[in-house]
This record gives sequence, C-alpha cells and structure tokens, in this order.
Amino acid sequence: YIVNWRSSMTNFPPTKRQLDIFRILDDYYTKNFTMPSHREIGETANISSLSVVNRHLVALEEKGFIERQKGRQMAIRLLKNLDGSARI
Repeated sequence: YIVNWRSSMTNFPPTKRQLDIFRILDDYYTKNFTMPSHREIGETANISSLSVVNRHLVALEEKGFIERQKGRQMAIRLLKNLDGSARI
C-alpha cells in the first residue's frame, strides 16, 4: 500500500518555515506591489537553495495559501490569511 505523500501533506497546517515565507510574500507585496523573486525570498528567509524555496512555495500552493502561474516565477497570488481564512 503506497500513500501519495504530496496529497496527504495538504491535510497538515503550514510549517513554521512555510509561514515565514508566506509572511515574506505578504510583507514584500504590501511594500512593493509586486512579489519577490525566489532569490529574494531565499535571502530574506536565510535559505541558500532556490529549490528549497520552490519546495516551500509548492507546499503553500498545495495547502491553498497561494496560487502560482506556471512559467512565471513572480506570479504568485495570496489566497488565504495566516489564520487560514479566505483573503478578500
């Protein structure tokens, strides 16, 4: 019996690191009216690997906190607030 770990991860709340990245996205957008690049997210969160940044963004997307547009790195839309409520 094999469990798809990705689909099972959507049932868990965001990790502390994922919440940190969500806050970075929210703060950056509030100040600049655009989203940060993966590199800027990594620098702010003290993550040197861009693939790790991407992995956290994928997790936030799978958990319904953000939406990303394929092929456009900075095309991120915040869908929920930190408490999980829908963003208006």
